[in-house]
Amino acid sequence: MWESLLEEFELFFLMLPPNVRDDLSFMMVILSDESLVVRDVAQVYERAAQGLFNANSRIGRIGDLINAVSVLDVYFAMDVHNRFDAHNARPRGARRAAMPGSPYAREIVAIETAKQRWMELRATRFTPEAIAAALIPPAPLRRSTRRFPQSPQAQSSELSEVSRGTVS
Repeated sequence: MWESLLEEFELFFLMLPPNVRDDLSFMMVILSDESLVVRDVAQVYERAAQGLFNANSRIGRIGDLINAVSVLDVYFAMDVHNRFDAHNARPRGARRAAMPGSPYAREIVAIETAKQRWMELRATRFTPEAIAAALIPPAPLRRSTRRFPQSPQAQSSELSEVSRGTVS
């Protein structure tokens, strides 16, 4: 269960337009390491790609997934038009769609499209319940101490011996 969540998240992330993936990588790295000093933004993108989900344990990888999901939630909650100051580039009263002549129109459309896909995944696949279920450890196989399964007659005779206190 948890492996499929990680794989699906990775696939979603890889299918993002490069500018959105770079933005998200940058946010994930910056938010995960406050001591990081950014001199070259390209290094941050590379570090994010190499460092995502590198925990050694199942719980650690699920923790990485929870952190990444949180970053995506925050990223897509931001108003993309305010981010690019696109409201200044459109006429007063125009609707909130990216203006074709805007220098950021392509970025705005890419982010809005990715946001829609993310919202669909959050509502169906990456629900809090699904992530919580992934945290539950897999049930260990019960090992029987008996070499062969008991017949119903043997079980009832053993129960009667236990109740009489004659079991050795």
